[in-house]
Amino acid sequence: MRFDALRNDGFTFIGNLSHTITPKSYHAFPIQFTPKRAQNESFVLTFSTMNNPYEQHKVLITGEGYAESVTFEGLPDDELSIGDCIVGKQKTVTFQLANNGNSAVRFNWNAGDKEEFKLFPSQGHLKAHSSKTITVAFKSEKSLRYDKIELQCETVAIEQKATPDEVSASEGHSFVDWDDTMKTVRLVRPSELKKIMMEREAEERKRKEEAEAAAAAAAKGKGAKAPAKAPPKKEEAPTEAEVVIDESEEATAELIDTIPEPEHDKTEGSERSVALKTSLVCDYARFDCATTRLDFKPTLMYA
Repeated sequence: MRFDALRNDGFTFIGNLSHTITPKSYHAFPIQFTPKRAQNESFVLTFSTMNNPYEQHKVLITGEGYAESVTFEGLPDDELSIGDCIVGKQKTVTFQLANNGNSAVRFNWNAGDKEEFKLFPSQGHLKAHSSKTITVAFKSEKSLRYDKIELQCETVAIEQKATPDEVSASEGHSFVDWDDTMKTVRLVRPSELKKIMMEREAEERKRKEEAEAAAAAAAKGKGAKAPAKAPPKKEEAPTEAEVVIDESEEATAELIDTIPEPEHDKTEGSERSVALKTSLVCDYARFDCATTRLDFKPTLMYA
């Protein structure tokens, strides 16, 4: 049998166009689809039995090409392989988060209950047709193995609002790059710094409790076994007294703040979540040596 040549940029016939098939047997013919545009494509493949002009067959081949607006660059097969990690030691890897769309996007990394992962920046704005370096830091205090677990990158298309200065000057809005690694330093009173840090710690505890509650609810919804009954709680330690800011102090303490996020409007219905499959092995370092004995040749003393 013989196939007619493919006249389509998206489809490629792999192998010879002619092949002999013995009676009562079959043969598979691979066809590769490499779309050049985000659209549906189709092609009619024609093949015939050689030396028999009356036996001709047609097969309709279809394929759909699509383009992700947000993609990961610098990762083989779009998977993050952190490799071997040592318990108690941090390991970092980097890759590029790219926005291939025509609209700016806001991204937010969600590692779920995998607190061993820290991503920097964890949230930010990404201009159309641009990219940003993402650093993944992993550290665990116990041995574990992760095989293609999913770290979710939640994205939504946005349009930044013009600043008051741009509005008053009747100027066109220019995109403002932002992520939560952009910091500013200001001087505050020591007592004010202490109060702010206590409030931040309380917010972090609340966030962790909410994440744990959400993970427990998800596990319960999947039919997981209910956790063992918790032992009776001990008397809680009294909460620390509220810190009062001493106005007589001088502003000598440095406070590091994240630069405020630019105001923006979200595009309704543009929410997406892209999964970054991640694999690693975390364990204690072990050394193996097959040699158990060393024998030296007879050696003259003091030679």
